[in-house]
Amino acid sequence: MAECKGIDQSVRNALVKWDLPDEVALRLINVLENRTYRVEDRRGFRSILRLHRQGYHTRQTIESELGWMQALQIQGSIITPAIVDGRDRWAIPEIVPDTQSSPRYLVMFEYLDGVEPQFGENHEAMFETLGAMSARRHLHAISWRRPAGFQRLVWNLETVIGDNPVWGDWRNAPGMSCRAQQCLEQVPRLRDAWLRGYRRHRTLSADHEAEMSTLVMFRRLSLCAWLGAHLKVEIVQQLRADFVSNTVVLGKAYLRNQRQ
Repeated sequence: MAECKGIDQSVRNALVKWDLPDEVALRLINVLENRTYRVEDRRGFRSILRLHRQGYHTRQTIESELGWMQALQIQGSIITPAIVDGRDRWAIPEIVPDTQSSPRYLVMFEYLDGVEPQFGENHEAMFETLGAMSARRHLHAISWRRPAGFQRLVWNLETVIGDNPVWGDWRNAPGMSCRAQQCLEQVPRLRDAWLRGYRRHRTLSADHEAEMSTLVMFRRLSLCAWLGAHLKVEIVQQLRADFVSNTVVLGKAYLRNQRQ
């Protein structure tokens, strides 16, 4: 707790690196890979500040991410938040919190209104939108010429479930309710909604569609690893009761389909 307070104070002190209104307040709103803060004042100013996890991304990979976001925005493929440069026109200042020994990177973004999906909602429309966004993003990735030095994390068998996993061993996930089961029952409908949205923008062959189940299992195992490495995160506390058992259900269904 004391370390977290020290980190938050270091971030608060770093707000002078941006040209912000007087008397802005800093509020922690999320802790996952990064610590995410809302910066606001009483007159309506709002922005989002991200403190990157220590040792996870390099400055180069963060610069690459920001460059890709800007390219998507310019092309109109995806709505991405604008980056708020610091006073020195530098988008990625760094700090060394009092309780830590190595630097951590900060990035500020414009505030975009939105809400996260809630359990019990009809998610089909959302998944159709996600499918459309995925197609536009794929079309962009195929045609976009990456700038020199572009670097991002690589997700493959070795880095997800191999001997050198980025998020840790998927076998270390915390153990997994009715609520999660209800979510699993939506999977076929959500898959079809995603495909409808995707095919509005880009064709998808039968072979590629057939690989979706493999990619879903691949992602599910990577999330097992992520949960195991983030036991203190709030969303992990909410999911841990059923995540593994439901992953087993998905895995058994996947294996049955593979044998047919």
